[in-house]
Amino acid sequence: MSLSKIGIIGVGTMGSALVGRMLGQKKVAPQDLLLHVRHPERVAGFVAQGAQVVALDRFIEADVIWCCVKPQQLAEVLEQLRPVLRPDTLIVSIAAAISLPALEQRLPDGQPILRVMPNTPLKIGAGTSLWCGNVHVTPVHIAYLENILATMGQAFRCRDEAQLDALTPITGCGPAYLFYLAEILGEIAVGIGLDAEAAEALVRQTLIGSAALLAEEKQSFTTLKSQVTSRGGLTEAALATLAEREFAEALHAAVQAAARRNEALLRAYT
Repeated sequence: MSLSKIGIIGVGTMGSALVGRMLGQKKVAPQDLLLHVRHPERVAGFVAQGAQVVALDRFIEADVIWCCVKPQQLAEVLEQLRPVLRPDTLIVSIAAAISLPALEQRLPDGQPILRVMPNTPLKIGAGTSLWCGNVHVTPVHIAYLENILATMGQAFRCRDEAQLDALTPITGCGPAYLFYLAEILGEIAVGIGLDAEAAEALVRQTLIGSAALLAEEKQSFTTLKSQVTSRGGLTEAALATLAEREFAEALHAAVQAAARRNEALLRAYT
């Protein structure tokens, strides 16, 4: 089975990152890429490379269809898509909080479906993607997905959909936690006396360097933390204050809040 003709519905932040990586890594020939978007002018660069902007009825040609629209838009899209689907077309949904059973209800019986939860670093090839599929997914489909996701970072196959949803508040939301930390540290640096541009450069490099060390050293998080923390030193005092202010508890609460929101959305879109 050849999965060469690819359809993409929705080319916003995640969709455009996906298309950019597919084309940049030559995972799809531009002429085999079908795009369905509300604002064609936003994909002019992809069209210039040979991709086609088409109506949904052209998606009967697609071997794989990536649904990259927002959850609240997905039901309408699938309703329009359903009449033109081939039975063997693989559906890949990156919409948060739309379960496999909910997708199956909106698609023909027997349709192979994969759920993928990527995060935004995929656009530079450093993403983390969680995925799982329904019983109609074949080894060919899995091989295709893993090949695509490998160009975007690392992919983790979840044992079931419950695990995917439980981990999404860590991987999917995780970049925002780091960016929020960067935002706060930047504000503190400005308060100390740096101008905004210098503060941003200082914080950015500190976090980039730390992340690079995390990737390079392959030591435990605790060991790496201890290497920064001298007894009686500045870092020890800072970490003690974070513990006193219940930083860990606040982060646990944040992840739990995201999980509860995900559960509410799953119920709403079922």
